[in-house]
Amino acid sequence: MLINAWTILLAVPLVACQQQSQSNSSTIFDVLQAGVRTQSLANFLSSQPAFQLIVDMLKSPGNLTVFAPSNSALHRFENTVASQLSGQPLTGSTMIYNHSVVDIIKYHMVNQPVFLAQDLNRTLVLNTLDNNQSSQYFPFGAPLIVLNTNAKQSYNETGQINTTTPAGDSISNWGSKIQRYRGSLASPKKILRSASVPVYSVTNGVTNATISQYDITASNGVIHIIDDVLLPPGNVLEVLNKVGADMIGQMITSNPDLAGEFDAISNVTIFAPTDAGVCTVCINALGSTSLPGLIMNHVVHGIYYSTNFTDNSTASLVTFDNNTIPVGTNSTGSIILNNTVTIIRPDILFSGGVIHLVDRTFEPPGNMTANITAPLPLPPSSNITDTDNS
Repeated sequence: MLINAWTILLAVPLVACQQQSQSNSSTIFDVLQAGVRTQSLANFLSSQPAFQLIVDMLKSPGNLTVFAPSNSALHRFENTVASQLSGQPLTGSTMIYNHSVVDIIKYHMVNQPVFLAQDLNRTLVLNTLDNNQSSQYFPFGAPLIVLNTNAKQSYNETGQINTTTPAGDSISNWGSKIQRYRGSLASPKKILRSASVPVYSVTNGVTNATISQYDITASNGVIHIIDDVLLPPGNVLEVLNKVGADMIGQMITSNPDLAGEFDAISNVTIFAPTDAGVCTVCINALGSTSLPGLIMNHVVHGIYYSTNFTDNSTASLVTFDNNTIPVGTNSTGSIILNNTVTIIRPDILFSGGVIHLVDRTFEPPGNMTANITAPLPLPPSSNITDTDNS
């Protein structure tokens, strides 16, 4: 079952938890430049003509969202890259894993305002402004995923109560947490508010960046400060190697037919067994001639994020080897494939689609289950997909 993202967004409005507010006359670029934690990004973008179009967007009317690397995150990125450039300066055209620095900056930008709400368990899949088709297949922009980590961050804040506030009235100007002061307010007093807020992260599926400050408003959009620089989705074999699916990657590269197929693969979802989940007995029994069929039974047409499956849904997917597998969710919300295989790490992005790590190899094609519902349609193209995981 597919989720209509826009319906959900309209039905459950996101309430801004404004950790820092700015005058409506301040553009995103103004806010970045004035921010003590984001000045380095503004200065970096101002330093080279290659970034001028980005600077113009950040200064112009619009509704953008920027996931802005903090000063320390940007400096770490510059230092890491500098060690690989042999003394060459970091410029907008510098290529890092087939992505220019301009494209990397665009990968942190979304062409719509996205506010993160308190106490909502949501996963957002956002299409960014990085739509360089020479390095990735995502015609509407390389995706970026925002997660609620299910953790809470506590903090204390002191606020002053006006003397005219009656005893017992709600003090509501500090966000969604409402605190009552009990007693007489004969003179101005200060109270300490203890609260906790969700911890969000933004990810390409391989690297997670914590959103340390969010919903910073500007006249032309919103800023979320993050603690790392994220690279756009990479090559499928590189990604498999980074996330603990090396054995599948090695099987692909060792077979010329598979290597050629995966070199240009796009618009697909791959269910990749972890190294611990690879059924070596099954693979050895099949032999090398049947290996391509087994591998391609873990690949389906279309890009399906975890958000495309809802609680208690049942559907089916057709693999590249033309076998059909059931997919659904169990009582705990886990996504189950072929009745026995569980997705243990979802939404790992690569340049041609998305990978979900699973806990075991699908059974050989002859044993694939057939008693399932109608095939799941290809997911619609949408700029934002979300789900409520509560």
